[in-house]
Amino acid sequence: MIDLQHTSELESIYANLTQQSIKQLAICSLLNNSGNSTLALSLAKRGASSARRVLLIEFNTVRPILHTLKSVEHREWLPVNQQWRQGIQLSTEPNLSILVTPKESAHSVEFHDLDTIKTFLTQVSEVYDLVICDCAPLLDNSPHQIPASMICSACEHSIINLLTNINTESQLEETRDILLSCNANLAGVVMNDQFAPSLKDELLRESQRLNRFMPNLMSKLRRKLRHSDLLNQDL
Repeated sequence: MIDLQHTSELESIYANLTQQSIKQLAICSLLNNSGNSTLALSLAKRGASSARRVLLIEFNTVRPILHTLKSVEHREWLPVNQQWRQGIQLSTEPNLSILVTPKESAHSVEFHDLDTIKTFLTQVSEVYDLVICDCAPLLDNSPHQIPASMICSACEHSIINLLTNINTESQLEETRDILLSCNANLAGVVMNDQFAPSLKDELLRESQRLNRFMPNLMSKLRRKLRHSDLLNQDL
């Protein structure tokens, strides 16, 4: 899992959440493998580092990942009658607690009932300063999945994690319709550029177009681009 701590991008996202006084946040992507859990965990750690009591809740039954973290395991729990307390685990980060998706009970009706989830989130918000929900992809229609649209509807605010150059316009339109239909309160969109070409890659690609006119010059230019200190920085 990529570490986003101490990056300017994460600081910008967290600053926006703080400015909006967000205490309940659902984070969801459009498709799998979008870095959703990485973003959710990084924001949770960032909040905990500011001495806020943070609870990170995983709502992904098909591809759970938080149990792979050090000192965290699968525990069974339900979002009713304070039963969720038995699933709480302390992470290695001070002030950060985690609720991992349970293997068995996540398929119970309680995890698929909007009013139950709303009541559950109200309860945990009385204990924690910031509650972050790591949701399944919005376009995942698996019958065994906890619907991300329901979690977005139950949470006070939601943000969407979009993959640059991967997510399509039609997918965005479908996502918009889903969020509108469930009355989700969208706080913002995060553009994930992990699959976006860098400036250096784009310049190298464009230089190929002039090969037939100036092959020697373009070859020298590409060597310069590959060894440019400026273009090889992580921005």
